[in-house]
Amino acid sequence: MDISQKPIVILSSGPITLNPKTKAISVEILNISLNDMRKVIIEIKNWTNNPHQEFAKFGFLFGEQINPAESGDAVRNEKDTEANKTGSYQLPIQFNDLTMTFPPIMEPFIFTIPAQNRLSILAFPPSQMNPCVYEVRLYLFNPVNLIYSSFGLSADGVPQEGNTILSKQFFPHHPIPPFSMNQIIPQRPF
Repeated sequence: MDISQKPIVILSSGPITLNPKTKAISVEILNISLNDMRKVIIEIKNWTNNPHQEFAKFGFLFGEQINPAESGDAVRNEKDTEANKTGSYQLPIQFNDLTMTFPPIMEPFIFTIPAQNRLSILAFPPSQMNPCVYEVRLYLFNPVNLIYSSFGLSADGVPQEGNTILSKQFFPHHPIPPFSMNQIIPQRPF
């Protein structure tokens, strides 16, 4: 990740308990700008275990699978991915009809979305993890003209109740500055 440019906005879904029928998590980002590209970083973190890990995820630009490493947006950490250990990644049986050209991304997904395009991320929680708590975190370098949402999908591709987060429901994620009790409970003059 290019650390010389910091994101302007960091948004979080907050902790979400995975609906038991959810087999995939989808994050959709629309760049409705007429002319400008928008750089984003998408994390889908599993908070069930410590240390937390990223879910295996695939990226699609208008339905075509993309590889951020080929566009120069991401530096992939190849040493620990399941795809490199076994030579392939096994999708959940319900999603086997998806043709995956590239192995899954097992770290934050970094991509620059062209103007008037839709970026879709499909993440797959491990099937043995139930209950599972996850978080969707978005790093936006220029949030103007971006619309985003996230939802869980059943095996039939149906959005799952309780796993849906719309643009306005993401909240800013920033460190809380140190404070004193005097800021919380003002002192009264006697």
